[in-house]
Amino acid sequence: MVFCLFCLQVVVRGKGLPQFQKKEVSYMQKNRTRWLAAALAAVMLTGGLMASAAGQPEGESDVNLARLAGVSAKASDTDGDTFTADKTIDGDTSNASRWGSKNDGAGTTQHTLTLNLGAKRTITSFQVFWEKDNIRDYAIQTSIDGTQWTDQVTITGAEPVREAAHPLQQEVEAQYVRLSVTKYDQSANNWWNVGVREFEVYGHKPEGTSPGGDELVTLPKGTNIARQDGVTATATNVEANTSFTADKARDGDKASKNSRWATDQNVKDPTISYNLGAKYMVGSVVLYWENDHADKWHVQTSMDGTQWTTQKSFEGKLTPASAPIQTVNFDQPVEARYVRVWIEAYSADWNNVSLYEFEVYQEKSEVVLTPANTAAALAQSLNIQDGKLVMTGEVPEKYTATWGCNYEQVVDASGTIHTPLVDTKVEVSVTVRDKADTTNCGTSTVELTIPGVNEANEGNQKPSVIPELAQWYSSAQQKGQVFTLTAGSRIVADQNFPSVAQELQTDIRDLFGLKLPIVSGTAQAGDIVLTHHDQGGFDKETYNMVVTDQVVIQANDATGAYWGTRSVLQALKLSGNGTIAQGTARDYPEFENRGFMLDVGRKPYSMESLKEISKTMAWYKMNSFHVHLSDNLIFMEDYLTKDPSQDNVDAVRQAYQGFRLESDKEGLTSKDYAYTKAEFKDFMAYSRALGVDIVPEIDVPAHALSITNYIMYTLKQPDLVLNQLRAGGHPWVDHVDISKQAGIDLVKDIFDEYIDCGIYDENTIVHIGADEFYDSHPAYRNFLKQMIDYIENDKGLQVRVWGSLTQMSGGEGAPFTADDVQGAQMNIWNTGWANPQQMFNLGFGLINTIDVDLYMVPGNKGVGGYGDWLNTQSLYNNWQPENMGGTWIPSGSSQMLGACYAIWNDNIDTRAAGISETDSFARFVDALPALGVKMWGTGGDGLDRDYNTLKADVATLGTAPNTNPYHLVSLADGTQEYVQYSFVDNQDRSGNNRDLTLNGATLTQGVLTLSGKNAYASTGLDVMGPNNTVSLRVYKDSAANQGEQILLEADAAYGEHTVKAIANQDGTWKLGFARELYEYVFNYNLPCDQWVDLTLTNDGGTTYLLVDGKKISAEGSFLPDEHATTQFKGKTGITYSSFNIPVARIGSTTNPFQGQVDDVMCYANGVEPAQRVLVQFDSQGGSVVADVALLPGQTVAEPAAPQWEGHTFGGWYTDKACTVPFDFTTAVEADTTLFAKWTAVEPTPEPTPEPSPEPSQIPS
Repeated sequence: MVFCLFCLQVVVRGKGLPQFQKKEVSYMQKNRTRWLAAALAAVMLTGGLMASAAGQPEGESDVNLARLAGVSAKASDTDGDTFTADKTIDGDTSNASRWGSKNDGAGTTQHTLTLNLGAKRTITSFQVFWEKDNIRDYAIQTSIDGTQWTDQVTITGAEPVREAAHPLQQEVEAQYVRLSVTKYDQSANNWWNVGVREFEVYGHKPEGTSPGGDELVTLPKGTNIARQDGVTATATNVEANTSFTADKARDGDKASKNSRWATDQNVKDPTISYNLGAKYMVGSVVLYWENDHADKWHVQTSMDGTQWTTQKSFEGKLTPASAPIQTVNFDQPVEARYVRVWIEAYSADWNNVSLYEFEVYQEKSEVVLTPANTAAALAQSLNIQDGKLVMTGEVPEKYTATWGCNYEQVVDASGTIHTPLVDTKVEVSVTVRDKADTTNCGTSTVELTIPGVNEANEGNQKPSVIPELAQWYSSAQQKGQVFTLTAGSRIVADQNFPSVAQELQTDIRDLFGLKLPIVSGTAQAGDIVLTHHDQGGFDKETYNMVVTDQVVIQANDATGAYWGTRSVLQALKLSGNGTIAQGTARDYPEFENRGFMLDVGRKPYSMESLKEISKTMAWYKMNSFHVHLSDNLIFMEDYLTKDPSQDNVDAVRQAYQGFRLESDKEGLTSKDYAYTKAEFKDFMAYSRALGVDIVPEIDVPAHALSITNYIMYTLKQPDLVLNQLRAGGHPWVDHVDISKQAGIDLVKDIFDEYIDCGIYDENTIVHIGADEFYDSHPAYRNFLKQMIDYIENDKGLQVRVWGSLTQMSGGEGAPFTADDVQGAQMNIWNTGWANPQQMFNLGFGLINTIDVDLYMVPGNKGVGGYGDWLNTQSLYNNWQPENMGGTWIPSGSSQMLGACYAIWNDNIDTRAAGISETDSFARFVDALPALGVKMWGTGGDGLDRDYNTLKADVATLGTAPNTNPYHLVSLADGTQEYVQYSFVDNQDRSGNNRDLTLNGATLTQGVLTLSGKNAYASTGLDVMGPNNTVSLRVYKDSAANQGEQILLEADAAYGEHTVKAIANQDGTWKLGFARELYEYVFNYNLPCDQWVDLTLTNDGGTTYLLVDGKKISAEGSFLPDEHATTQFKGKTGITYSSFNIPVARIGSTTNPFQGQVDDVMCYANGVEPAQRVLVQFDSQGGSVVADVALLPGQTVAEPAAPQWEGHTFGGWYTDKACTVPFDFTTAVEADTTLFAKWTAVEPTPEPTPEPSPEPSQIPS
């Protein structure tokens, strides 16, 4: 079999890019109007002369020596890149083709134009075609060696003339001719310069040469015309402040970065052109591109440098992205004196165009055999034979070739086709590597349609779920038929998926209020069935969802079964009526890694929050939760002083840092909050049961201040850490010194603790960080090689790293090769730190985490990379996981793992921004559905919905069932407040039955009294999320006058979650709140010994206090306390004040408010609390009985009887005269006063004493 690279042009089709097309387009035809205008202008300027024969002498043997092959022109200076010296020997005497010098503003600067005739010639005359008639003094000189010059023509005070002929009295021999102008007038607009349209040198025709303007020059076959003497290169643009000029493209250097032509960014229609110096037959060009930036480009030829004919046009992206080589064979060789490449469109992060080399050949060229064009040819040879996809092209001996499909569930690695439900588009990627150097790699991706069981869907439309279903078929007979979930439905599960069945049961109850039984056996109409199912093409995430009057979920793994239940629940919810259209879905992901990363090192997050994130990720079928466990303040330069001599390394080491996993190593684990080993292991198991893998990351050797402080202060080994404070303006005190083996071994010992005890089990992907190390490049490479080998081989686990190898490529020693990869995975976060193509060529599995697309830094401004939020709409409409900063990684390659978006908490310590866990969750979930769709894939048929429809569906679906990340509070039907306490008793009068439970607190005279060290009333609530309000009346007792006293609180995983009174030094009190290590204070003095009405409201990013109609904001601080790991600087004056108001307890278990509280109400912002009616108790001389506020229509509880000495209480009456008794079973509709009835008690008379008996009467 012959391996044919037939006229091959290698272009890779990327998603969102146009298909490669071969076009034959005449540039003149496309731009006819523009060309005609230029041509007419040229005719007018030159009086109709387009050739340069005006000064030619009459001798037959004399020719214009300047037009012979090999002649070159050079000028002392040039005004821009257009009017260059070579234009004076191109045969075009129009003003459009000329040399122009710079404007000197005076007309006295000498300007020279020098011709190298290529050999010694016999010269008889000269002709100069000036641009303008402003030339006064000039000379024409000749030289044999280009050093010693002889005047042949000298003109002073010349009369204005455009075409000056100068015959010589005697012929002269010379190789060099120089035109030297020393005086010239200004032209229009105060412009002083020299312009020459053509400089002709006449003499005897040399033997064996041909005049370039007339006769065809022929060179030996295979000769690169561009390298011949006399060829000049020009470009419409050159990158500013560089040496990347057009001539570098013809210097023979095909690979050096410093020898190339490059443009500035965003230049319109750049071109690079050759004046070949003679007429040649041109049959091909070979372009050695630096990169794949070009999107649309043309190869053109011309005889005069003005009128261009397009020989070939191309559209698409070249492959590989780095240094693609393009052989362009013309359909037929054509006569040409000029050749150029016109780049009409291009795109990249660094948006410019660059060519290493631009070769020109007379004949068609053999395609330069590369892995890239080999891959393209092999991709074109893919076809279906006997139910398999086969590659029929022959692989050259020096290469290896592999291929894969983006949907292996349709076409697996063996080529076996698992017939889809309907015709399905897939992408197949071929990768070719050089056996001698596997990093010499090329890829090509083609789109194929795999025939399905059915050509297309015939019945019901695909059910709406997020992410969308990969395959769907509904028969014509099923059209209009649905499955309906009812109270009589059951969950029928075999023994394989018990936990999935239980999760489905609880989620259905939460979403639809139905408690379905879990049964085994035969299913019936209305049932949801979970069954184990082995089928070709099924991986652990694949499932079938067969919908008739039952729903049957078929999977071979619990993960696939669980994904199926997510689709069932979402389809039921989005239908609006608890139904699913009948048909069959086969669903599976395109990418194996669909991830989210959360930085918990810089900002702690409770374990409850992590679990809420895991379950919500699973709701949208995202499967990789990357937990960044350790880090520190990135802006440690904030700890430096203005005077470097005053810098203190120990002070810098106090910067905020986090190591969030319990460790046996003293001083390593964060004091303010960390996860125990047991709870983190449980969290990993909990998440895995939901289909979500936890990827724990301990970041080393940089971003490791907790570790370097442990080394410094616990191990007392300062030689194993770096102590540079002003290296590049950024302290390196968070760098382990990995130039020493002991430093690397110490890092391994930290990982040993978690691997050897089973926290990281055999299925854990171990992330070792390895980003932004700024010291020795060879030391970094050695560290990475050792750590990959240690995790992969010594520990037998999968390792993952942040990409840094491109940035860390300097220095001698420890080269990182393809053999060092050993199956490691890499997050590509920045193309400067790790070039995606280079990392692919090395063999890393790649995860798109590109910062400009996928990084959020809460508290920053803006939307998009490093902004406060991601640009979700743009990501949904435009982003693709395999596009890594403009480099397209082949979707069908096993190295293209997927993507991961990230929240980085850079804004802590000196940059603290007040961001809460709820704030972070909102940002996480805002991007989750859109990115979930793109990472799961669209099944090959494009997006099912537009962005607005997606947002509407997300609003319906919300977060996962049985989660409450926003701390929403439920309301009973007909109620509007969450709770309402009047404290006459412990009753919740809102109608939600959240009655108080007292502990150390008392109800006295209709108020809640708090005193002592442990006094509170539990409400049955926890916290109220954003956009809620609590109102209450408080009476602060002045007797207790120190510290902080907690008015409201809830349990907190770390720090405290309170609303509290804070004592000032002068004895006054402020009101404030605390959450997640932040403290806030309102600019309000709380008076003592008097009742005050307070309303505390959060409206998202702001929490304010309302007192006497005045709105008072809070100011926050992030400062170390007794639980802090270090005494960091922190920050004050923080104005962002989001807050979930704690209402679990009125009072506190530790340090309660000292005083009294009354009339507590909690409700959502925008709710007008119902107008209360007041029942007042007039005891008419008896002890005070507190008033009671009620909703209209409620009954009032009968209070304890008042006391009045000497009187008997006779009940409560509606009138002062106490003639109409009040019935406490009667609903109160309006303000009411009840009066106590008293009956005075008659004094009891003193008893009359009996007379004493006579002595004689006393018994003896």
